[in-house]
Amino acid sequence: MNAWCHALDSEGKPVDPEGMCQDFQTPPAGAISSFEARLPELLSAKGRADLAPKIHDYVRQYWGVVRAGRLNVVGNFVCRSLAVRLATPFDDIEPLSSDSIAHVPITVDAAGACSVTASFPADQPDDVEF
Repeated sequence: MNAWCHALDSEGKPVDPEGMCQDFQTPPAGAISSFEARLPELLSAKGRADLAPKIHDYVRQYWGVVRAGRLNVVGNFVCRSLAVRLATPFDDIEPLSSDSIAHVPITVDAAGACSVTASFPADQPDDVEF
């Protein structure tokens, strides 16, 4: 089980975490390296050429999830300026530390080109959807 995959009941006790999280896995490093090596090219090919020159400066998160028996890699890409704001406390929300950013999926609504999600089969990084 990964740190970002856990379920708690209303009292904060674990709820069958292995059962709840069995479809989540650590993605293969080779799949991520292959994808990263071609990322600017893949962005351009998929109609996101505007991101290609600046994607190297985005903060990344990757995780694996089994869908229909196949391991897929999901990646969140968030521009560094937004990631810094996410790690800053506001209202009553606890700030994210650099450690928790590595273990808690970030969800950003209406961030435009400042937030991109990619999904691809671990054995076919070229088959990416943004």
